Amino acid sequence: KKPIKKLSDGMKMKMMLAATFARETDLLVLDEPASPLDPLMRDKLCEMIRSYIEEGEGKKSVFFSTHNVADMESVTDYAVIMEKGNVVECGFVEELKEKYILVKGEAADAKRLKELLVGFRESAYGCEGLCLAEHLDHLAGMDVVKETPTLSQICVAVMRQYSLLKSA
Repeated sequence: KKPIKKLSDGMKMKMMLAATFARETDLLVLDEPASPLDPLMRDKLCEMIRSYIEEGEGKKSVFFSTHNVADMESVTDYAVIMEKGNVVECGFVEELKEKYILVKGEAADAKRLKELLVGFRESAYGCEGLCLAEHLDHLAGMDVVKETPTLSQICVAVMRQYSLLKSA
C-alpha cells in the first residue's frame, strides 16, 4: 500500500524487474539490475535471467551492465570489459578464462613476475596477477600457483592494466 516513491531501492528494483520479465520480448537491456538487491534476491535474479533465456530456446538475449561482476558471472556468457569509456577486453567468458591464468607467487619473485603479469598486485605475503596462457612458459623455474581466474578477477586485472598504461 506504500506509494512507489516511498519503497526502498531494493523493492523498487524488484518491482521494475517483475514488470520487465512480465513482457513478451526477445531482448532485455538491464542497467545495474543487481546493485540494490540483497544477496538472496541477486541469486533469484540470476535464476530469472537463466529461465528467460532458456524459455527463448536460443532466441532471447539479455544485455546488462554491472559493477557486481561476481554476482552476475553465473549468467554471463559474453563479456565486454570497459575502462574509462574504452573496451579493454571482450570475449566469451570461458575463452577469457582460458586466455588468462591467475598466477600467485612469492614476494621473492615479485620483480620478475611484475614484468609478466597483467594487473600485478604485491603485498608483504606475495604477489599475483594474470598471465596470458600463451606466455606461461616464461614462468618456468618460478615457484608459482596457477589457477583459473574468475570473470571478476579478469575485469579488475585488465582494467588496472589499462589504467596504468594510460597514466604512464
